[in-house]
Amino acid sequence: LIVDDEPAMLETLHTALQPHEVTCVGNGTDALGLCAQADFDVILCDLMMPGLTGMDVYDALERNRPELAARVIFLTGGAFTPRAQAFLVLPGGFGTLDEVYEAVNLVQTGTIEAIPIVLVGREYWARMFDLGYLADHGYVDHVDARFVHIVDDGAAAARHVLGVCGCGNPATP
Repeated sequence: LIVDDEPAMLETLHTALQPHEVTCVGNGTDALGLCAQADFDVILCDLMMPGLTGMDVYDALERNRPELAARVIFLTGGAFTPRAQAFLVLPGGFGTLDEVYEAVNLVQTGTIEAIPIVLVGREYWARMFDLGYLADHGYVDHVDARFVHIVDDGAAAARHVLGVCGCGNPATP
């Protein structure tokens, strides 16, 4: 199930996930209606939507369908909420880089609670975001660099987030 209020994002994710069976809805109310009637292997849910937010959808699933709540993966275009457990970033263009630096800045300045910032795709991020270099040259503090973790793939990202947050068993994401 994909839940997003942006039609272009629904189309992109639907195409990317082929040949899997994918159901797309444009809001949280429709998502909860489907979840009341069917099971889904994974629920990709936008965090910030008009009406019911992704967190509202998650909270309702946790109350009514906890087995589905455990399958929710949040997507966002850079919105941060106090309830976020981690910020996962896939390779992308300048907008993605801006979101990474914004997340690091929000954590560094204490604007949001310290959360893991996980960059997925080591080959890409090692070239784009060399924290060791930045820290060694005084551009960031070594202490601040600990918030960012670069991993090879989604499974490694899940293990890291679950281990840091204590959200589940890191051995079986």
